[in-house]
Amino acid sequence: MVVEDEPVIRMIAVEMLEDAGWSVVEFATADDAIAFCRRPENDFAAVITDINMPGDMDGLDLASLVVSSRPDAFVVVTSGRYQERPADLAERVRFLPKPWKAGDLLAAVTGVSGPGSR
Repeated sequence: MVVEDEPVIRMIAVEMLEDAGWSVVEFATADDAIAFCRRPENDFAAVITDINMPGDMDGLDLASLVVSSRPDAFVVVTSGRYQERPADLAERVRFLPKPWKAGDLLAAVTGVSGPGSR
């Protein structure tokens, strides 16, 4: 899952992950991604989310929900505003400052799990 409000950045991340063999769903807001996550029939292996997005929830809220409700899912949080890992991120969440390079994002996700059909 890629959650990013900037369409070009979201498109690049989705294309890169699909090229690496992942099936990807994408959202422009954390609100929409959280609604998706709360439906038990929706399965996913990893979440890549920006922190600052429009809506009532942000990427930190999304990361917290995923960590608490989907212990098998991997989370990468990105931000152009923060250059260091925010203190309130769960330990198993990786932080990747923007601008990231394609290889850095892929390494953050595939370093833990391989491509899947989720």
